[in-house]
Amino acid sequence: MEIRGESVSPVRTGNGMANGNGRTNGNGSRVVHIKINGACDVNLDLIKALLEANAGQSVVYIWMEHDGVRQKVLAPYRVDASPRFVKEIERMLGKGAIKVT
Repeated sequence: MEIRGESVSPVRTGNGMANGNGRTNGNGSRVVHIKINGACDVNLDLIKALLEANAGQSVVYIWMEHDGVRQKVLAPYRVDASPRFVKEIERMLGKGAIKVT
């Protein structure tokens, strides 16, 4: 079998490019939401190291709650929102602490 062509173009689905699982946010990557308000003994250095170790294209928002006020903060990291990354965040912060959209 032989395949020939002069150019390669990404396959587009909907408004964005497919990212392997068919989900997209319009630019080909997903958005990661991490909730840390429920975890009392959160080691922010470990979370930071995990974000740095999983560099990718997905934007990360950190959700915090203090005195009944919820705050959404754009993290200065982009990650590869792989199943392994999701599992690690859940291991550190608990089930349901991460949502990938």
